[in-house]
Amino acid sequence: MHFSIVNLRLRKIILVFLLLFSFCASRLIYIQIFKSSFLSRIADRQHNFYMELEPLRGAIYDRNLKPLAFNLPSDSLYASPRQIKNKEKAIALLKDILGLSYNYLKDRLYRDKAFVWIARKIPPEQVDKIKKLKMAGLGFIRESKRCYPNNDFASHTVGFAGLDNAGLDGLELSLDEYLKGASGWAQ
Repeated sequence: MHFSIVNLRLRKIILVFLLLFSFCASRLIYIQIFKSSFLSRIADRQHNFYMELEPLRGAIYDRNLKPLAFNLPSDSLYASPRQIKNKEKAIALLKDILGLSYNYLKDRLYRDKAFVWIARKIPPEQVDKIKKLKMAGLGFIRESKRCYPNNDFASHTVGFAGLDNAGLDGLELSLDEYLKGASGWAQ
């Protein structure tokens, strides 16, 4: 008789745990199968993406206040590879417009990242052609491109700035801390 009471209690406890386990498993299946797209949309909205904004680099003038170096606005192309549905089509179109190699574009667009640079500081004609494509996952960031209106005149003294507008030589390098400005952030 003692064994039957213990056996009955054990069966009741096992039954309660099986009911709780089946409830948890059914709830998990419901969430994973039927609510997955809804929860995925919520997660996309909650995902924060911070991007550093490039500061505007200061101009360099001669003694008559004629510019020797200044910035012009320019657009840079970026991609969100996770949002591009047809990557092969995107590669083919961008290859024709930008003149980049297939392997370079494939390497960039097949990364599992939220942001990759495709081309920096591209001409306005190419920007217009890419905007006409209206392809999801491609976007532009306005940057500044360093311009030297006198070309080679006093180039050894003025120096030059690199792709990220950091001074690399001459006055651009020696006065970099004054010319570079302060970075900002965008969400």
